Amino acid sequence: LPLDPARVRLEIPAAALPAGDRVAAGNLATLREAGLRIALGDLAGTPGGECLPAMLERLRPDLLTLDTRALDAAGQPGREDTAAAHLMATCELAAQLSLPVCAKGIETRGQLAEARRLGCASVQGYLLAQPFPVHWLAPAHAAIRARVRELLAQPP
Repeated sequence: LPLDPARVRLEIPAAALPAGDRVAAGNLATLREAGLRIALGDLAGTPGGECLPAMLERLRPDLLTLDTRALDAAGQPGREDTAAAHLMATCELAAQLSLPVCAKGIETRGQLAEARRLGCASVQGYLLAQPFPVHWLAPAHAAIRARVRELLAQPP
């Protein structure tokens, strides 16, 4: 079966794209022109100290993916650490740029509630489903969609 390029999203760690590298930015633009979507992840590893707004302007990703390990501390007085603060600032910046954010690694309802509060457009993680072989996809799809609807229907 032919694969629609628009259904393919390449997730690239920020650290893999050297600061100020115009060649990498050009290559990503070429992939995007071919119809692929680009997700930029692992933003804590921004290369060469390049500021995130400059990196986003240069690379123009279609989506940001964020590690949610810091979500348990985010928003809790006295427990807000640097990682949680970085996560919140990144979500605020993404909202200003109308850039969707996917929270990865959601394992608890508390993390899901915090991801929703921060405005993440999508989530992935063991709370929804564990990774599985592709031949399980068709039978599992309806169950996963039902679970997502159930989780998102509940107030945070």
